Amino acid sequence: MKKGYIYLGAVITISLIAVMLAAMAYVFLGSQGPNQNIFAGCTLEAKLCPDGSAVGRSGPNCEFMPCPAADIEATERAVINNFIAQWSKLQQSIPMQPVLGSTSWNVDDLQFIGDNTILVAFEDGHIMGVAVYQYDSVHTFTYLALYKDEYPFSQDSWQQVVTQYGNADYQVATYTKEIVRGTDVARFDDWTSVPENKFMNVEGVLVNWCSQDSDCKLIYSSCGCEAVLNSDPRTYLEADEICKLNECTTPVQKSAACANNKCQISN
Repeated sequence: MKKGYIYLGAVITISLIAVMLAAMAYVFLGSQGPNQNIFAGCTLEAKLCPDGSAVGRSGPNCEFMPCPAADIEATERAVINNFIAQWSKLQQSIPMQPVLGSTSWNVDDLQFIGDNTILVAFEDGHIMGVAVYQYDSVHTFTYLALYKDEYPFSQDSWQQVVTQYGNADYQVATYTKEIVRGTDVARFDDWTSVPENKFMNVEGVLVNWCSQDSDCKLIYSSCGCEAVLNSDPRTYLEADEICKLNECTTPVQKSAACANNKCQISN
């Protein structure tokens, strides 16, 4: 008899547990709404988000969950840091070589133009170019195109590049470590987002602020010209000095001429 009572008690206990579990499942399912089905089996795929996190599939249609809201500038900085870290290897894909003893290219500016694409302005102290790279979610970079002797682009040319390789609806972001603003040169310790579009020359003429002052004179170099104070004893500028430090230059050597107290690009 005792065995029978023990058996009966076990059955009752198991039944009560089953009822409780069913009730809990009913309440849980009801809280999920009519369109949710927790028993739907989603694959265990994962999608990598721009910030490095991963999301899986969920819901009745097993769609990927949305990525967390990203800090766009932080994401772009991460891309830049990875790009610069790989630059010594990436620059080998550029189909032109540095000149006059240089062995590598220096990165001056970068610009995000959408569709995971960046423009990279580079130079060797004498000539400049712009390379187009595309990157994926794990920051693997693929070389797409080279624009030699076109930096900065005309407005139309820049727009064509964005249309071909980027996204016209993307909020373009330009990063640099140095920019000329009026009479001052702003320098940054790290890659910094600036509102100016350094990749586009809107008017086709780069004006030197000092050339508008009657106390200044124009002197020349092999790649451009500069307005300096009349008291300046120099009669000629070394190419490196003007090509690297002055806003009144062009990336093409011997292609700039002084006209109307301005440095003007000549074809």
